[in-house]
Amino acid sequence: MESKLNIIQQFDDSKIVNNSSIANIVCDILPIDKAIPLRYEVLEAMFRANTSIQKRIGLLILYFPNLDDGQIKSLIELLGENYSKMFVKQHKPVFPNSKENLELFKN
Repeated sequence: MESKLNIIQQFDDSKIVNNSSIANIVCDILPIDKAIPLRYEVLEAMFRANTSIQKRIGLLILYFPNLDDGQIKSLIELLGENYSKMFVKQHKPVFPNSKENLELFKN
């Protein structure tokens, strides 16, 4: 796993941001328990390219301390489904009772 992380860290950010296939693969490879330095644009590209809500929530939780409120809101909205309704007034979306969701809402 360390060798994969080293390869990812050697990538130019624009390759990940501009290529959804690469962004999707990188999102799948990144562990959700060890952060590597990522710019917000790279994280956003991975959120747009990957379809795994659990994986994206795990990454959001991991990078939460490095994001500002606007970036967090934007990434949560990219999760789709009821997550995009969280910030709409008068909406009370319901979410599955999962470990990832509990951690996300705790943050």
